[in-house]
Amino acid sequence: MKHKVIVIGADHHNTLGVVRSLGSKGVNSDVIIIPYKKEIKKVKSKYINSIKSFPDDGQIISELLSMESCAKHVLLVTCDIASSLLDTNYNQLKDKFVLFNSKGRLTDLMSKEAMCHLAMEVGLNVPQYSVWCKGSDMPEDIEFPCITKAISSVDGGKSDTTICQSIDELHDFLKNPDLCPRIQIERFIQKEIEFQFIGISLNGGETIVIPGHSHIDRPNGVQNTYYFQYKENDKTFSTTLELTKKFIRKSGYSGLFSVEFLRGKDGKDYFLEMNFRNDGNAICVTDAGYNLPYIWYLYATGGEYKTEIANSKFRPVVFCPEFFYFKDYAYGEISFMTWLKGMIKANSYTDYWKGDNHLYWLKLLYFIMSQMKIKLQVIRGKEKAPKSGIG
Repeated sequence: MKHKVIVIGADHHNTLGVVRSLGSKGVNSDVIIIPYKKEIKKVKSKYINSIKSFPDDGQIISELLSMESCAKHVLLVTCDIASSLLDTNYNQLKDKFVLFNSKGRLTDLMSKEAMCHLAMEVGLNVPQYSVWCKGSDMPEDIEFPCITKAISSVDGGKSDTTICQSIDELHDFLKNPDLCPRIQIERFIQKEIEFQFIGISLNGGETIVIPGHSHIDRPNGVQNTYYFQYKENDKTFSTTLELTKKFIRKSGYSGLFSVEFLRGKDGKDYFLEMNFRNDGNAICVTDAGYNLPYIWYLYATGGEYKTEIANSKFRPVVFCPEFFYFKDYAYGEISFMTWLKGMIKANSYTDYWKGDNHLYWLKLLYFIMSQMKIKLQVIRGKEKAPKSGIG
């Protein structure tokens, strides 16, 4: 194969999903894990040619630039840190690689503040928000309850996210010295449903494919990976879908993506953010009949990507992150019968993939045994569900 395929991302099921999607079409990958991991535990597959991790980001760029080629190699990313790193070095990489990009604007666009401005420009609804900078006074126009988020997922993380019911709760939360330096404080939307558009944009938005949406069944907050249905978009999504495509075209983005929304009890769809990378749950789209990583590969290598898109047939799936889902049961978020019925319905998974399951059953058995110990502690009142994954 004259075109190398390099997948850059965390030691996470997101990276594994891209590798498997490509592998199912006969395309094996070289993998680079970021941030540095001495021992790589989760990304193991028969579809991997090589897997590396580097203690310094500069070494990743040096590794990429040292690759010989008679044709452009193909890059796919599965985490925000990798998206920002490649974007920062876009001018160096663009002649040797086809990579997700907004021609050097991507890191700026990854700011939630910049995203919200762009969303409002194209007519999407955005919850009322303020931006707080560490050391500054509290904004005066905050509506409660509110939800806090790091202004950029590159600089912050899930620990910057919480729901505050009052000004006193917010003051106490913002005293945490480990918070991201800039925090978005957003009105908390009382939601009817939560959904994502997962798709691909080619040639700066000239072609945009969004096969369906994930209808998320989010319990009270154990994890950030959820059990959900992946469905076709009916007419109630048509306006938001067209505005989302307008948003992507205005951003000039090419690559895999997901866009997150809440549909409020007021009937409006509210834009939350766009992920300029492969989504962590995007393997469900492959299982639904649209192999987005492979479409990117065909586009990048001059293949018949339009034929691949035209020949793709949608089928609804029920997606189950099986390890996280069992945690929901262990911590008392869902009942045993809910868990069992959910497992029976599911036909798409984060970790299970027929024919490519490195020690999967042993890992699953060990995990269930460890979680049952937690379940006993929850029953005895000695353990509480962690407050993460709020949304």
